[in-house]
Amino acid sequence: MEGIVVHATAQELLEALPDGVAALVFADPPHCTGRLFRGSSGWERNAEIAFSDRWEGRIDWSAVSERLRKALKALVGVYGETPQVVYAAFLGRFMESARRVLDACGSLFLHISLDVYHYVRVVADAVFGRRGLRNVIVWHKTGGGRARSRFPHKYDLILWLTKGRSWRFFADAVRVPYKETSGYARGGIVSRSGKRYLPHPLGTIPDDVWDIPMVNPLSSERVGYPTQKPEALLERILLATTKEGDLVVDAFCGSGTTGAVAARLARRFILGDASSKAVEKTSARLAQRNSTFAVCSISDIDKYISRLFKEGRNRRSEGEGSVVHQEDLPDMQGSQGVA
Repeated sequence: MEGIVVHATAQELLEALPDGVAALVFADPPHCTGRLFRGSSGWERNAEIAFSDRWEGRIDWSAVSERLRKALKALVGVYGETPQVVYAAFLGRFMESARRVLDACGSLFLHISLDVYHYVRVVADAVFGRRGLRNVIVWHKTGGGRARSRFPHKYDLILWLTKGRSWRFFADAVRVPYKETSGYARGGIVSRSGKRYLPHPLGTIPDDVWDIPMVNPLSSERVGYPTQKPEALLERILLATTKEGDLVVDAFCGSGTTGAVAARLARRFILGDASSKAVEKTSARLAQRNSTFAVCSISDIDKYISRLFKEGRNRRSEGEGSVVHQEDLPDMQGSQGVA
């Protein structure tokens, strides 16, 4: 069995998982837009609701940990108990649960919008610490409409957070060809100190701005679910931070992109969503690709988790260079090295 698909809220799913089992948690939660997403595109007025992105009510302070309480009190002091702060409280609790589920070198990739970045960053610092942030990745998603009164907004943000002082990063798995404007000649470049740097034969490590198009309406990837993410986006994340046999968790699975990519790359997966429509779409997508998985309710998840772990038994192998220590790496290697 490659994975499990569960109809459950994100919090329910994470609370059902044991400590330290996941190499990666990917999360693309609703972005606090205040909208109801309807139909396959999200914009169909009279269609069935796919999911709600409305954050009403107030913070349940009884469920907030002490470290989160200070961060949220600061946000409330500045903004009041607005929907954005209620959303930040929700994600704060989610991040605490995700951190518990991650193994010692595990990563959380949290996909959010620019509008809520400053709220989410405050609670992320509270949960993971300021030194737990590896990157803020800009996903330049291109496509879509064009504004006429301002520069079109065409990016989302992905926070890469790590649990410990060491983390997995498989640079060679995600290298891309050098651009003609990269500054490298075939014979390398020589610094003022006399060190020579040669171009890496596999290409360069992508920077933190990723030009990956959205899933267009005619794409063969499209499954008919709002906010569907491209497989190329998840592929880069999984290749960079996991190996074959590692466990990937996505508690907001939506259209099932994380599961589809994980299965293709021989990673195990546990997917969940509060939307029954998302569970249906994800299950159909995985079945179409002949993936072996189980669909279950949260009340039955324990036996399926036991089976998944028994069959997989943590096949991770931390090869040489697979774990990067927090402050040990320079930007380039030394004389006659490669970058």
